[in-house]
Amino acid sequence: MSLLKMFLACAAENPRGQAFIDERGEWNFLQLKMTTQALTGLVLKSTQRQMVGIMMPTCKEHAAMFYAIQWAGKVPVPLNFLLAPEQLGYVVKHAEMDTIFTVSYFEEAARKLCPNVIVLDKLPPPQGLPPAIPVPDLKMDDVAALIYTSGTEANPKGALLTHGNLCSQVESLMQLYSLDPATDKLLAILPYFHVYALTTTLACPTTRGIPVYTLPQFDPLRVFRVIGEQKITRMVIIASFFRILIRAYKAKGPFDLSSVITWISGGEAVPEELVGQFRQITGGVLSEGYGQTEGTTVTSVNTPTDYKAGTAGKPIPGVEVKIIDHDGRTLPVGQEGEIMQRGPNVMKGYYKDPQKTAETIEKDGWQHTGDLGRLDADGYLKITGRIKETIVVSGENCSPTEIEDVISKHPAVFEIGVVPMRDEVRGEVPKAYVALQPGATATEEELKEFARKTLPPYKVPKAIEFLAELPHGPTGKILRRKLKEMSMKK
Repeated sequence: MSLLKMFLACAAENPRGQAFIDERGEWNFLQLKMTTQALTGLVLKSTQRQMVGIMMPTCKEHAAMFYAIQWAGKVPVPLNFLLAPEQLGYVVKHAEMDTIFTVSYFEEAARKLCPNVIVLDKLPPPQGLPPAIPVPDLKMDDVAALIYTSGTEANPKGALLTHGNLCSQVESLMQLYSLDPATDKLLAILPYFHVYALTTTLACPTTRGIPVYTLPQFDPLRVFRVIGEQKITRMVIIASFFRILIRAYKAKGPFDLSSVITWISGGEAVPEELVGQFRQITGGVLSEGYGQTEGTTVTSVNTPTDYKAGTAGKPIPGVEVKIIDHDGRTLPVGQEGEIMQRGPNVMKGYYKDPQKTAETIEKDGWQHTGDLGRLDADGYLKITGRIKETIVVSGENCSPTEIEDVISKHPAVFEIGVVPMRDEVRGEVPKAYVALQPGATATEEELKEFARKTLPPYKVPKAIEFLAELPHGPTGKILRRKLKEMSMKK
């Protein structure tokens, strides 16, 4: 059954159940289905192209639009409105789309990208029942969404995610977290152009009858208020948001967060010190995992019942993980190398890029992630960095993530990013950029001395520069590329 048919079956079984709630009201599943059906007719009238853009905040209308495009037999392309205009223009051109569905807030930006822009909140409300539209017979290998990477290194790449990819993730998430439509309620705050949010707070709840409260933007005090009022049970978030939540809780708390069963973290590694702070302050259980767009969100995850601190958990059901060296040989337990994955989560390929697809997915189905890690004896995966971000100091490999994990434990450090810096003797050496906690003070030598207690001398940053805040990408990750540009200019 395709993701679309799973949604329609869920709506038929639970028409009066809550689907989406926000500050403007709520939709039950019948309203979500009827809105989707009406929008399907609009899609069919608006474009003949296969790829159709969505440029919206996190909201119930985004979910309806996502399924309407599938119902019209086309492929939704959620547009990352946080990208630079040049990168967004590249995405629209690369996807060969001529139509974007949006809202008034994004209308001006959308009209600069595409000739046909349809502003949903400017349309008159539909009258009567929408016309009947046949549901396409979509196969599991058919493309369900085209998701572009955030483009932090170069132009974004379009990952073709199938109905099989997304359905397999839904099955795994339901199993791993024992989600129950009768008792669970999710808070959706991450943008749906990110596959992590699309899978966990759109695809999963709308196919399994779980209500979702949506917030169009991240505001920590608003998040705390909604959790208390709505009795949210599951929070899906990223590491950089945890830092902000901790800071807000210390400044304005306490807040009633007792309803939250699990805080699910993805997108980037969460430093162990941050996990400890979060648990101490909120009492919450933090479930950290690992995944990427090409793997349809989740590769491995810690769950409340199967957790090992400092790791990204075990591979999810049906997904295999191995670690390889530069020559493609599988490495034994405990050794660092490239993370490879194989399973129903692996994308179909990159859109219009067969060469890159062939380089990324081997003929036997194993996918190169480009990430470094190691597996321990119990099968837990530890993420240690990116291959392209490895710093080579006099021939010795040095992981920025390892250095960041150590220095982030200093109580004055709010955020840290480590990048290479040119060195006449050793080729390159680590340099750290640090943002301090509000009101905190620390010197360069103090942080270096703190690092020397744990790291070998060649991994201790040669220089530490303090910034008011570090640059972040569209999905909240620290942009090491920007820090590297700053480092190499000096």
